[in-house]
Amino acid sequence: MSAPISSSRRTGRAARALLRFSLLAVLCLSLLGLGCQREKADRSLLIAGSSTVQPFAKHLSEAFAAKNEGLRVVCDGGGSTAGLLAVKTGAIDVAGLSRDMSRSEDSDKVRNFLLAKNAIAIIAHPDNPVSNLTMKQVKDVFSGQVTNWSELGGPDMPIALLSRKSSSTTRRGLEEAALEGEDMAKGAKLLESGKLMAGEIQANPWAIGYAALPDLGGEIKVLTIDTVELNRETVLSGRYPLARAYYFAIGQTATPWAKRFVEFAISGEGQALLEKEQLVRVY
Repeated sequence: MSAPISSSRRTGRAARALLRFSLLAVLCLSLLGLGCQREKADRSLLIAGSSTVQPFAKHLSEAFAAKNEGLRVVCDGGGSTAGLLAVKTGAIDVAGLSRDMSRSEDSDKVRNFLLAKNAIAIIAHPDNPVSNLTMKQVKDVFSGQVTNWSELGGPDMPIALLSRKSSSTTRRGLEEAALEGEDMAKGAKLLESGKLMAGEIQANPWAIGYAALPDLGGEIKVLTIDTVELNRETVLSGRYPLARAYYFAIGQTATPWAKRFVEFAISGEGQALLEKEQLVRVY
């Protein structure tokens, strides 16, 4: 029998659901308004969708605009669902998605392109005897449900939990991949970068944190998840569970600028830019 959900947790979930709905409504209305003005700006590119994908889309769009003088680019967030709705109605050119389209969303009006993958490593001190966590344990640790290494098969020592600020794309990746809507534990020590987190772990045998692939190095241990090692092969094959695929979607009647932008994103140059932004290239 499952434990009852506290009234405070129900209230928090309801508030988050209401906020997501409000953001969806505002984004759809604003993008539909922009869509009505498309004829006034032939050299324009409107991108919106997942807030997780937005920083990467913005980085790509800035590089693309630099190669195409006079191109006006607007890059916004709002959520994958809102982005899909907007691209289907022609209100925007490109939707950024932090998930694949569901069966109900699939449509012959939209073309979906795999952009890149985001892989998150769970890291600990090399002297820590714990070497593997299940996905449930990852969720329990970073949501604050598990606070002692003995609960993970290690010694009776409190877990020194490390995290990143809420603006971190690496943190967002972990939250989407593992926390299933739960909040990050409030007692976690917040660090400015993955490299600082790795340094903190090197100095504390009982610390645990997470990092993107480019931040791995030095004297840290990368834990296996459900006994699967983190490497490019396991990420691309889908076997490593703490990985998520990102996509761009365009309409079947997409503008030439939209098509050229997606072609740029999946080209060698675009993939190299995403790799520098800590994503795993897929082309």
